[in-house]
Amino acid sequence: MNLLTKSLMTAILMTTLIGCSSEMHKPDLVEGGECLIHGEQAPLWACGGYMEANRYLGVGSAPLSKLGYDFSRKEAATNARADIAQQIEAQIKSKLDSYQRSTGADEMTAERVVTQVARQTSELTLNDSQQVSYWQHPETEVIFLLMGIDKATVNNAIDRQIDQLDK
Repeated sequence: MNLLTKSLMTAILMTTLIGCSSEMHKPDLVEGGECLIHGEQAPLWACGGYMEANRYLGVGSAPLSKLGYDFSRKEAATNARADIAQQIEAQIKSKLDSYQRSTGADEMTAERVVTQVARQTSELTLNDSQQVSYWQHPETEVIFLLMGIDKATVNNAIDRQIDQLDK
């Protein structure tokens, strides 16, 4: 495994670990595009079946905790942000691969870029993502959040970091 791959995997793992403090519920899509969670009809986005062209979207869930609603909502938001971060990491890798092919950049340069871009986009995901929708299961009281962040903002941040390599 080369340094670029190791660095990218480390960045993904770190971002994912932040959002994996509890086991996330795995909802089911059924025929007709319905979303069932523990026998209850839920919004389609809660099953991960919702996308938008202009935003990275992530779904997170958390059981209602003894520590209170706000704690559980924050945990669900963290899980949703981890979902978004995984999508962004794929975009970083795609753009970096393209940059390496066009410039012949070495692995040290690529590793530095992955680290810088992953750090900046993680900060963006934490600071700029917003809650898009909310649903709570009526029986289990598991909280589901749909979080989003503007794709143009993230993609511009990635492009700025890659462009700085040429300077």
